[in-house]
Amino acid sequence: MSGRSPDDGSSGSSASQLRVAPPDPRDATSIESGTLPHADVVLCPGGPMLLRGDVVVQDAEGNRHRTTRPVSAVCRCLKSADLPWCDGTHQLLPPGKRP
Repeated sequence: MSGRSPDDGSSGSSASQLRVAPPDPRDATSIESGTLPHADVVLCPGGPMLLRGDVVVQDAEGNRHRTTRPVSAVCRCLKSADLPWCDGTHQLLPPGKRP
């Protein structure tokens, strides 16, 4: 489930922690109207975190990765070869090792 590229030009990272970064005022669609991008979050049991909307994911190294799809899958097992994005590797893990 890759296809999203980092907004800073770097490749995926080996970060052990990921977080949804606070909105950057420069990324807001309309600060004057008070409208900021809104993300919906769904935690899939044993799988990724799905983000719906225009958001930025910041990894533990501080790299910011902008979503480019209507729904993006963020890795929670930390085994993806395309961190911070899910590549389906969690499906290969034993059930007790899945997020």
